[in-house]
Amino acid sequence: EEMLAMTVKELHCAEDVPVLLERFSEANARRPSNGFIVRHRKKDGSVITVEISSRSIRFDGREAKLALANDITERQKLEAQFLRAQRIEGIGTLATGMAHDLNNILAPILISAGTLRWGLTPEEQEKAINRIEVSVKRGADVIQQVLTFGRGLNGERVPIHAGELIEEVARILGRTFPKDIIVSR
Repeated sequence: EEMLAMTVKELHCAEDVPVLLERFSEANARRPSNGFIVRHRKKDGSVITVEISSRSIRFDGREAKLALANDITERQKLEAQFLRAQRIEGIGTLATGMAHDLNNILAPILISAGTLRWGLTPEEQEKAINRIEVSVKRGADVIQQVLTFGRGLNGERVPIHAGELIEEVARILGRTFPKDIIVSR
């Protein structure tokens, strides 16, 4: 009896009342209204999220609106937990990919730096220094991508040509490894 005496304004949060009144207006009176979400105020004053479905009916000889409010508060909490779990999984995948990328970037630097101690010719030294520079720039690009991702900014998506990337890696390895090691693609 207490609830039947209440109005929409008393049952719902003030910010959600205009949505409800629009949905239940005369212009929308005949159309069923399914699945819109609003906040409902419980008797103890706490707020829950409800999904409202309504239909026009005849009740006691007159037009009425039957509205069902389904509490989806717990479902929303579970969905949020699921999204967090997916985000954590994505971060783990990103970290694994970064580790591989950085390993691939650091290996030529380490090898080239080691070859500089061997008393190379000036041309060979120049090649080793160039490999180090290229790898450092690639490393800086990876770090920039991670920082962009971490800030939640939309990064620029560019197509990657796998063949060109493989050729670049093969060239780096060919220049890095001793001549008796053959890199094939």
